Amino acid sequence: MNQQPTAFDLLAEHYDYWKRTVNLGDEYRKIVGFLPAHTESILDVGCGTGRLTLYLADYAKHITGIDSSAEMIRQATKNQREQSRTNVEFVHASVETWECQAHQFDFIVGDKVLHHTDLDRVLPRLRDLLRPGGRIWVRDWVTEDIARRRSPIWQYWLALREMSELRGHGLKVMWRLARFRLSPTWIHHVCDDDILSPQQTMEIYQRHFPGCLLINVGQQVMMLWEFPDPAKGTRRAL
Repeated sequence: MNQQPTAFDLLAEHYDYWKRTVNLGDEYRKIVGFLPAHTESILDVGCGTGRLTLYLADYAKHITGIDSSAEMIRQATKNQREQSRTNVEFVHASVETWECQAHQFDFIVGDKVLHHTDLDRVLPRLRDLLRPGGRIWVRDWVTEDIARRRSPIWQYWLALREMSELRGHGLKVMWRLARFRLSPTWIHHVCDDDILSPQQTMEIYQRHFPGCLLINVGQQVMMLWEFPDPAKGTRRAL
């Protein structure tokens, strides 16, 4: 049965242009600091168009990006070809049902994407995909005011505020970004997001990753957890 295209399918190219224009270098460099020593394999969950996946390709022998949007994966593969990355693999699949034929991973990252999933199903799956001694780092949106978060007026205001911060890129770029960020398809998508409160999010993470490090910063929660390695006598995450 053919599934209806999602906002990510319909706007993948525009989404990628937005990600490319908004400089995320500082955020990506901070993620590198969480990599375990001697990282050989990385899994990027909900990789989108692969911007983070391709950035992390310098820090591992092999990295896999997985996403449930076919158009996002198509754009990610295009970006991979343009960068001539040979140690990157992009997979079109849902992480809940993905039959991984390779191995467990040294590092798993999910950046602002897991709210699209059922955390009680996905987090145990991610734990199964993590090698003992490996680490998982996730960051996601949270809110104390879901009604405001789901308000189209609020989302339009956020988009316009972001446009003002990018005005140095020129009118042509600004117009293209505005067509994406203010499009009814995208606004409807972000209004329908199932965003939890910080307390709900942290409770779920703690339940599945005992001993994890949790940080709540504004509208985001970050979690870092290390899989105890019996061979090294590791008792807890961090």
